[in-house]
Amino acid sequence: MRVVLLVVALCGLATSCKVGDRVQCPGGTYCQGNQCCVGGSTCPSASSTYSACPKPKATDCTSPSPSPPAPLFKGRCGVAVTDIEAANIESHSWLDVYEGSIGFWYNWNDKSATTIRANGAVVPFLPMWWGSQVWSQQHPAQESWCSNAGSSPIPTENGATSVAFAWNEPLGGAGCKWSMGACPGGDYSGTAGAARSANNYMGCANGAKAANRIVSTPCLNNLDPDWFRAWHKNRPAAFMEIQPKTVCCSHIYASQYNGAKWDSCDINAMTNMDKLGGQLQGLVDDGTCDYHFIQEIGIGGCATADASASELLIKNLGNAVRNIPSVYLGWFANSEGDGGTARSTTWLFQENAGTLGNAYKNMCMSLVNKVNNTIMV
Repeated sequence: MRVVLLVVALCGLATSCKVGDRVQCPGGTYCQGNQCCVGGSTCPSASSTYSACPKPKATDCTSPSPSPPAPLFKGRCGVAVTDIEAANIESHSWLDVYEGSIGFWYNWNDKSATTIRANGAVVPFLPMWWGSQVWSQQHPAQESWCSNAGSSPIPTENGATSVAFAWNEPLGGAGCKWSMGACPGGDYSGTAGAARSANNYMGCANGAKAANRIVSTPCLNNLDPDWFRAWHKNRPAAFMEIQPKTVCCSHIYASQYNGAKWDSCDINAMTNMDKLGGQLQGLVDDGTCDYHFIQEIGIGGCATADASASELLIKNLGNAVRNIPSVYLGWFANSEGDGGTARSTTWLFQENAGTLGNAYKNMCMSLVNKVNNTIMV
């Protein structure tokens, strides 16, 4: 089995190839040389003169990929938890077994009173501006914001330059409590919305720079390569002067990512990541995303799923991103089953430590960058 998995990793999600090699299409099927992928795009290993397909290459593995940027953290994994959960993790030293593979944590807010350590080393906290404004009636618990109007304060990073997140789920959503896109004036859906977003972000860039950080793109409800490309293309010159790099940020709840309903219990929908590697590599190859945080991850809202679904999702995630070192993963570790999820499929610790917790630990340890656990921007 190990040999088979290795062959798939090397031959499937190729970052470089020769013309005519058998490689993976963006949708997960395979092609070889001058052929068309399902969906109409040109095979990544087709010759540069081949033009018989309806669409151009989504990725071109025959051309050298850009050199990967310097790693942000030693650990490419993180955890998304509340302050109460963070304090519980810290008091029990639950991250010690991860051996430095947890590079960051966040709490959807612009500050935290909690410090998490792993084997005595502080795990960097990454603040987040939740929205483009404050929605005091619809979501009074959230007061962090950034836009052209300015920004709420975030902690200053005293060491090398760090990262700040912004704008939680601006593409619609189930309710303002969970998604900025469901709040009045907070929806930036579509490529036109991406352009509007990029042009309402100067306060985010300025606020991040003042705190010795770089700001991510809005953290999308679901990975949308076309949205990111439109955002990147429409950045104002003043923004690019302050921050040349683009830190993409998206969420993946597998059921929705795979086109199923949020509460789908189809095992393929909850776990399949076949197209992810091609999408992420494409955003690297065309220069859209210097870094990419898949900031919030889970299977979705299946009420009857158990830990085995999350274990398989975690395994597939690791295989999809292992050879793309600029990608970072943030698992939604939810002890309370909030937001239509379940503790049994999200919480990494306590009764789940030996199942999905162990799967996440092993995957994260396989992604460790060979640098100190400090920002390298």
